[in-house]
Amino acid sequence: MKLLKLLFLALMLGSTCAYAQNEDYNRISANFASVKLKPENIDAIKTKGAGLEYVHGLSLSDNIPIYFEFGGGFDITANSDTKPEQNRKSTRFASVYVPLNGVYKFNVPDTRVFLSPYAGLNFKVNLVGKQQLLIPDKKINFFDSKEDLGLDAHRLQFGLNLGLGVDLRYFFLGYRFNADFTKYADEAKTRTHLLSIGVTF
Repeated sequence: MKLLKLLFLALMLGSTCAYAQNEDYNRISANFASVKLKPENIDAIKTKGAGLEYVHGLSLSDNIPIYFEFGGGFDITANSDTKPEQNRKSTRFASVYVPLNGVYKFNVPDTRVFLSPYAGLNFKVNLVGKQQLLIPDKKINFFDSKEDLGLDAHRLQFGLNLGLGVDLRYFFLGYRFNADFTKYADEAKTRTHLLSIGVTF
């Protein structure tokens, strides 16, 4: 009970330091993404790339700075890390996703900086998953069957978002970690790290 009282007090104190008016907002950001795919019995596949994202923040209270964020984005990542022992030359991924997050914003005292920790869910559609082999010199599609050297990969994935945003007037910096609940393939899990820079309006 004491913990709940302290949490409520912290929320109320934070609300007095938050925006004068808890208004809805929009944000467009560029993302720098790092994706790790870990199939069983082989080394992890790591790719890096970039993407774009749009979110709308919906204010849920006039007194407490809590918001519901929703939107959409896409990422394209790749690598050219040749691994002869794994018979692979390069890998490429592309996906679109819909984030649904709960956000709490609070002001750093005596500054114009707002911190925004958040958590939520991520729904992802995998569009591209390809790899260039060394021997034979051919491309494989992860969505093909295992008989065709694929992974029987899944197009749809569902996962967890955890992140922190920093707002300075109209500018935004953020970090997000995404862990998928559902697997990319029967024997493969994915983890994604995102660094974001954007504008809020």
